[in-house]
Amino acid sequence: MDANGLLLPAVLFDGSLGRNFATGATFHRAAFDLPHATAVLDALLRHGLEPCVNIDSEPRDALVGRHPATHPAHLQFIAPWLREADLEAAVRELPVLSFVICGRAREVLRPALEAVSGLAAGSISPDLTYGGTTLSLRPAGVSKWNGVLAFCRACGLDPTRVLAAGDGDNDVELLQSAAIACAVADGSEAVLRIAPHQLGPAHAGGWAAILDILACADLRP
Repeated sequence: MDANGLLLPAVLFDGSLGRNFATGATFHRAAFDLPHATAVLDALLRHGLEPCVNIDSEPRDALVGRHPATHPAHLQFIAPWLREADLEAAVRELPVLSFVICGRAREVLRPALEAVSGLAAGSISPDLTYGGTTLSLRPAGVSKWNGVLAFCRACGLDPTRVLAAGDGDNDVELLQSAAIACAVADGSEAVLRIAPHQLGPAHAGGWAAILDILACADLRP
């Protein structure tokens, strides 16, 4: 957004944080409680997966240890916001918003997701940027839709008139709750099953179809 001069509100970390980049205001925040944060990290480490840990801190809000399991290109992308830390100490001291590992094989990530099923909400989605799949873990009960609802409350908007677009399993709750649900054509099977509208990939200009969808939609109160 910054590179294109668009400072907009955003729901981040799969619904754990909502921030208006135009004003700097935080309109939503849902962090792990301490026992669940430490238990999730322990489970991931037992499976040989050292995650990226997203925290509520400026300006470097992504933490990694010495042997991160995420894709090297992902580390390069988040480098401006990244710092190395003792993860076990960090999750005891800092508000953890999410854990993420990008660009790994599904069979590597699936056992870890199953191990934390009672501790966090999570998903494994095809990774359209780095290849393979991405594991994303957030506090139990949290989804992108929570952040959308918080934004609507903060701005006095009607949450029954939301159009949403998604491409991964971490978008399922968002698309299920939106008035108009759009899935990107190369997205996961889960979102393609849910959404009645399909969009071509963004790099091919597919999102322009949203204008046609809105033109045909009846979102009157």
